[in-house]
Amino acid sequence: MGDLRYEHPYRRVAEADDRVATIRSLTDEEVISALAASVSGGDPYLANVLASEAMNRVRHKSTIVETAGEGLLSLDAQGAVTYANPAAERVLGWRAEELLGEQVHELVHHHYPDGTPFPAAECPLLRIALTGQPLERFETVFWTREGRPVPVEVTAAPILREGEIEGIVFVFTDITEKRRAEDQRAELLRRDHDARRLLEATARDLGDAVAALQSSEARYSALFRSIGDAILVADVERGIVAANPAFERLTGYSLEDLQGRKTDLLYVNHEDYVNLGATLRAGMATDESLRRVVPWRKHSGESFLAEITAFYVRDTTGKVLGFSAIVRDVTKARRDEARQAEVLRELETERARLEGLFLQAPAAIAIVEGPHHVFRFVNRRYEELVGVSSSQIVGRAAGEAIPQLREQGFVALLDRVRETGEPFYVEGAPVILPRDGALREIYFNFVYQPVQGDTGEVERILGLAVDVTAQVEAQNKLRDLAATLEERVEDRTRRLRRANEDLLRANEALESFSYVISHDLKEPVRAVEAYLEAALEDYGRPSGEEMLRRALEANRRQHALIQGLLAYSRTSASLVDLVPVDLTWVLQEACRGYYEELARERGAAVEVSPLPCVLGHPAILTQLFGNLVLNAVRHNPDGAARVRVSARTTPDGKVEVLIDDNGPGFPPEVKRRINEAEGARPHSIKGGFGLAISHRAAERLGGTLRVSESPEGGGRVHVLLDAA
Repeated sequence: MGDLRYEHPYRRVAEADDRVATIRSLTDEEVISALAASVSGGDPYLANVLASEAMNRVRHKSTIVETAGEGLLSLDAQGAVTYANPAAERVLGWRAEELLGEQVHELVHHHYPDGTPFPAAECPLLRIALTGQPLERFETVFWTREGRPVPVEVTAAPILREGEIEGIVFVFTDITEKRRAEDQRAELLRRDHDARRLLEATARDLGDAVAALQSSEARYSALFRSIGDAILVADVERGIVAANPAFERLTGYSLEDLQGRKTDLLYVNHEDYVNLGATLRAGMATDESLRRVVPWRKHSGESFLAEITAFYVRDTTGKVLGFSAIVRDVTKARRDEARQAEVLRELETERARLEGLFLQAPAAIAIVEGPHHVFRFVNRRYEELVGVSSSQIVGRAAGEAIPQLREQGFVALLDRVRETGEPFYVEGAPVILPRDGALREIYFNFVYQPVQGDTGEVERILGLAVDVTAQVEAQNKLRDLAATLEERVEDRTRRLRRANEDLLRANEALESFSYVISHDLKEPVRAVEAYLEAALEDYGRPSGEEMLRRALEANRRQHALIQGLLAYSRTSASLVDLVPVDLTWVLQEACRGYYEELARERGAAVEVSPLPCVLGHPAILTQLFGNLVLNAVRHNPDGAARVRVSARTTPDGKVEVLIDDNGPGFPPEVKRRINEAEGARPHSIKGGFGLAISHRAAERLGGTLRVSESPEGGGRVHVLLDAA
């Protein structure tokens, strides 16, 4: 089984070693398809080559029409001229530009041959647009530009598109010479008639006086033999009586071959012989001649078309004695007529096929002609793109038919292509055109390809355009996405820069902290040393027990300082992932781990209201609220500390946790430093690490910490966090 894969003609051309030979091997449909693909794909060189090939083919076919000897007029459905070939210009005396758009009847068919007015409503040619019935070999008179009548023979047919009558095409021939020939023929017929009268007179003479006939036989025979047309004489039974030498030359039969035989030996079809005999018998009551064209056979067996003009031979009483006939060979004339009609049909078929091919092309195609760029052809895709039907475009100048082309500079481009003879190609050109009742910006890849005539001057310009609006809009979206991505990168860079700045501040805080911790750690060590020395001096005395107790408390304070140092370092570590965390659970864990023993000693109580979930880190939240509760209990000098934990939602959707106590509250200086964001530095808060650790923990969770006075009379800590 053969390879059934389809290869697009554009790919065949693009990948071929010899592109020109490959293009010439394509069919018309493949050339158009490859041309549309090359324009859409942005290959201007190949687009120009394919456009030239397409126009050469159009030009080759149109040259046949342009050089035809018959005049050709194409009309729209209203009878206005849309095309006229050079032969029509020669016959009518009008230039094609003067005919275009004009009503053909008012211009060339306005009077009858006798000069009386010819109303358009009575014109059988225009009636074709209504009936759709063709008209063949209709003889009438066309009037030239100078007012001279020209006899013509017209064959007309409707132009159909998808079953609808779009216009009419006329093919007409100046039959002046034919009329002259017919006049000559009429003269010959007159002579034939005279000859017939002579024959009839002779026949009467034969009937009246054989002697008189015999005396004039030499004269009659000389006249009979001298006539140039073939003449055959037969009796009423169609038996052959006489034939002149011209008949012998035409048929190859001698008089000896014919005498005594009937004329049926000459007929190719016996039916024609029978039908003509019946017609002759039926016409005996009249004196009219009869003309028929039937196939005859020569003596050699060769057939030909014989035009027979038959006359009745009567005696003096009017009785039919027989028939005389003038016979002419019209085979070549009829063959020429048939060939001419066939050529015209083929030309019209090829024109219609090529036009249909262009009409169905996926790319928009238009052909303009002349210095004013008059539209000669537009396809359906072009109609869709510009929003105007072909009936409103064809036959009109580009700037007049589509004002947007002139206003947006496209007519100037056509002028440049016509003047320079060089093609123009552009990608992604914006054009403002009507779409869905509004003007929109549409983007095209298009090419203007000049077509030169025999003189080398540009006669026509082929325009081919592909709508690339979707591609251009996609590219614009990609650019917008790239810009958005760049903004995001810049934002991420700013965030990293801020993080680096935070790290630098953390390093500064750690540096400050090293000075503070060096002092705070030395103080309990010195105390331990002093009490131990005193214990040694008083060893064995009751006061020694008190000294040892105080040394133990100092060591505990040192342990607390070390634990605070560890916690603070943890809150200054790297970023953490935030997850939903239940604050009620956090407070339970914090109370259990931080103040349980101290609360037992001091009789403290903690009241926790129902708390929501927040975004945070379980360990850091436990450390944050454990430190805050522990501070509230530890810094109540009167004992019996009361701590209440509650929460509320802020107008911007965040969670604000409130820790109230009944202690002495915060000193003004401490309150100022915490609320001015200095609380993250341990040396800024006198008394240790608790608030510094909590402040740092809140910042790491993306929140804030500040302090104020509590309605309970003590201090209040505000922790602001993101809701889960």
